[in-house]
Amino acid sequence: MTRRLMAAHAAVMVVLGAAVFTPIPDSVVFALIGLTTVTAIIVGVHVNGPMRRSPWWFLGATAAVMSIGDTFYGQHREGLAMVVSEIAYLTMFPLIVIGLIQLTRPSGLVRDRSRLLDWLTLGASAALLAWVLIISPAMRREDVDTTGAATHSLGCLFLLLATVGLTINTRLSASVTLLAVGAGGLLFGDAAWLIMSVQGDGWPDGSPFELAYLLFYIAWGQAALHPSMSRLTSPPATEPGDMRLAWKVLLGLSVLVPPVVLLVETLRGTVTDGLMIAAIATVIYGAVFARLFDAVEKHRRLLARERHLREICGALVAAAGPDEVDTAIREALGSLLKDAEHTVVLSVNRASSVWGPGMPAPYPVPTPAAARRTRLLKTHALHPALAEQLGSLPGTLVCPLVLDDSAVGPPRVGALFVSADIHVLESLQDSIEVVAVQATLALERIFLTDEVTRRESDQYVSAVVQNTSDVVLIVDEADRIRYYSPSLPTVLGVRPRVFGTLADLVQPDDRPQVNRTFELARGSGREEGVREEWSLLREDGSRIVLDVSCRDLRADRLVRGYVLTLCDAAGRHRKEQALIQRALLDSAPGKNRRSVTNRFK
Repeated sequence: MTRRLMAAHAAVMVVLGAAVFTPIPDSVVFALIGLTTVTAIIVGVHVNGPMRRSPWWFLGATAAVMSIGDTFYGQHREGLAMVVSEIAYLTMFPLIVIGLIQLTRPSGLVRDRSRLLDWLTLGASAALLAWVLIISPAMRREDVDTTGAATHSLGCLFLLLATVGLTINTRLSASVTLLAVGAGGLLFGDAAWLIMSVQGDGWPDGSPFELAYLLFYIAWGQAALHPSMSRLTSPPATEPGDMRLAWKVLLGLSVLVPPVVLLVETLRGTVTDGLMIAAIATVIYGAVFARLFDAVEKHRRLLARERHLREICGALVAAAGPDEVDTAIREALGSLLKDAEHTVVLSVNRASSVWGPGMPAPYPVPTPAAARRTRLLKTHALHPALAEQLGSLPGTLVCPLVLDDSAVGPPRVGALFVSADIHVLESLQDSIEVVAVQATLALERIFLTDEVTRRESDQYVSAVVQNTSDVVLIVDEADRIRYYSPSLPTVLGVRPRVFGTLADLVQPDDRPQVNRTFELARGSGREEGVREEWSLLREDGSRIVLDVSCRDLRADRLVRGYVLTLCDAAGRHRKEQALIQRALLDSAPGKNRRSVTNRFK
């Protein structure tokens, strides 16, 4: 669908672009071009559904305002129409800069925009030097009012810096490339218009430089329609980088450029570029103060995060089971998210021994290329049952619980799903990832503890039942025999194969009584169990009557199955008869009978 929309938009823009060089009034053509681009951006946002839509609304407003300016500029280049067009062109710059800067904000963490602030400082200083040394002297020689040109040049400078920040701070994709190409076309067209205005030639109708603005409209419409636009506002995992010494020195020199330029012009006796110096200095020092405030905020968040992590680690270390891990995680995330509405779901794989029946069923974790990486997704894009459990909150942070170096057990234990407002999740993503890692370690510890306990329990049970005549079986839900005592071949006359099932022991005709025992065990409590009597056909054709005790211990993490105790009923009957006979002989009538019998021998 997106390909058809992109092809239709490109076809319409080519037709309208060709109309620019026809006798049709430019005001009509550029109004249609702007309307088409704005429509393409709105449709692209609706179809592709980006995580954050506000940057695209600013970019759409930029195209709309620029179209208004082109429309009035094409009608009359004097009077009220010229004033409206100039206001529209000047309004366009803050809109486009805000939109592009918002696209460079991959997450709410303050460290993510430090590089953009550094580039803003460096670029503003370089632009001030270029203005003072090259542009301003040329304009004074041409006897041109530099106020309007300076304002327009300052807007172009901000557009250039925002475009550079977009290409540096985001991953290269088709949508990013199209936005950069469109911004480049706009910069080229504005530079050509500025040069012609300074030289006094003016902007002729049907100028070939109109193609630069057409490139802007086409590229931005295509960028909004391309599917990769939805990934621009999804926060990728970013790693804080160290600032090198050379970069620190360069930034320090950039901060000194405005006062040095002002000092030089003051010593010359005339400050000719005061407006530009003040504007650039405001930008530079604003970026410096923003970086300073970001550093203070980052330090505050790190201290709060460290305090929360200590509390979380203490709670998870003390957790003895998955339910306590789930409780500790909910309390930890509740303290992190504070008053923000949120939902937490800890889903553990059934194949892991730490899974318990009280925990939610495991949900599939979306696994494209980065299956082990935490990602922020839309809630409705998840498993339907999981989305229903998470509620109506817009975003969900998916943290896979992966044991890469686990010696035993499955490599993936499960996943932690945290649903809340998207901006809240962006700002706390690192802290939630740390909680997920600590939960993974706690579950691994529980898994290893259970494994050691199970092995010790198996050794104990083996030592107890090694010499007993009773048969002990552990059967899972799939009828697989997970354990049998050494007396099984003696009692039933058959030895199950490896990974065998009850079908190896029970003939099909005897299966109903076995199924009935399991049904009764499921209906009874795990402590009581059930007692039944089986009559099984052995391989030699004889039948054996067994007393069966069955308990349902599937919910027990150490057993996870049915525990059966089989006792030979014939042997029990013989023992009972022997006990009755002995009791009769030891009674008073028995003793008299033995006395009389001995007397008449």
